[in-house]
Amino acid sequence: MAFTLTGFSNLLSQNLFKQEGYATYYSDWFQGRRTSSGDRYDKMKYTAAHASLPLNTYVKVTTKKNNKSIIVKVNDRCARNKSRILDLSKVAATELGILSSGIAMVTIEEIKDTSLYIGKIDSISDSLRLKKTRLLITSNNLEVGYYNKDLSVAVPKGYGVVAASYRYLDDVLNASEICAEKYKQPLYLQSAYIRNRKLYIIVLGEYVNKFEADTMKAEFTKEFSDCFVVKYK
Repeated sequence: MAFTLTGFSNLLSQNLFKQEGYATYYSDWFQGRRTSSGDRYDKMKYTAAHASLPLNTYVKVTTKKNNKSIIVKVNDRCARNKSRILDLSKVAATELGILSSGIAMVTIEEIKDTSLYIGKIDSISDSLRLKKTRLLITSNNLEVGYYNKDLSVAVPKGYGVVAASYRYLDDVLNASEICAEKYKQPLYLQSAYIRNRKLYIIVLGEYVNKFEADTMKAEFTKEFSDCFVVKYK
């Protein structure tokens, strides 16, 4: 389900920019990589790359073939091209029905007044993603390794701070939401066997060296008295 324009027809009259051309979508290879806005690309969020529109602009994207529409946030840059004007996240491409073809003719329209829905795109996609993920992944099939909050596979580098461990998957997912909101740091979930018991661990941060991790550990100790630094493997 995407955040569409139902109920927002009054906004369409305020469009500033309109363009027609082809849209493609990101390869999964880009998952987790930094975008031009500084955000990490997330294939499960409704975002896009455009050559010139200001970053954090919201645009309505409509396909010519099936007339489906969604709203995405421009948070990245793509190469200037006379025909290809937009790179969509995978979930956006799926919603528009262009995943199989890989490319589609679209119209994009900039939205001037975003006050009614700014922030909703991320919150809706996050909640839907988490709901779907919990249906698909259980403690029985979650392999040992590192994961993002949405349980997509992560490959963190450098050092992190182990904050807390939990016996049950739902508990660590709920706690991770609170930690992410409070600390505004990269956050990873680790599935591991410790003394023959499977545990789910919250690891905060992604630091280039141990000194930086130790510095942040002092901050995290206020909340997690037994936290400690680890090197990602």
